[in-house]
Amino acid sequence: MTANHTPTDALTYLAARVIITLEWATDAIGGNILWDNDTIDDLYARNEIPLDALSDLAKEIRQFITSHTDGTHYSDGRPVRTTIELPGHNTQFVHLWPADPTTATEHCIEVAGHGSRSVVHVLPPSTLRVETVRTLAVIREFEEDES
Repeated sequence: MTANHTPTDALTYLAARVIITLEWATDAIGGNILWDNDTIDDLYARNEIPLDALSDLAKEIRQFITSHTDGTHYSDGRPVRTTIELPGHNTQFVHLWPADPTTATEHCIEVAGHGSRSVVHVLPPSTLRVETVRTLAVIREFEEDES
């Protein structure tokens, strides 16, 4: 597919489109509270339109960028994002790498959930390493009743 616009024009359009939609959706969802005589279903129904708009935005972005990139790698070959499984969490951790590789920094992110903790080591230019944090349980000694 050939684009009739420059990558800069595409980025400019997408940035504006994302900002406008995110501002509207966060205002719509953030201001959505239960009113008198409302049910949870009423609340969910009012959130459906902004949530659909966010989903549509993601689809539009994917379609729009395909004329410029595969969307998975930067021009220097680095991945845009890296995904790693979190053992014991039943989920994945996704790290979005910066477009400018000189701004990527080595750091750690602690992730807690479901009774387990992990530390994700972010190692530029494109590596994630996960370490499970083992914690010791403190068990109180049995105290006899002195009465």
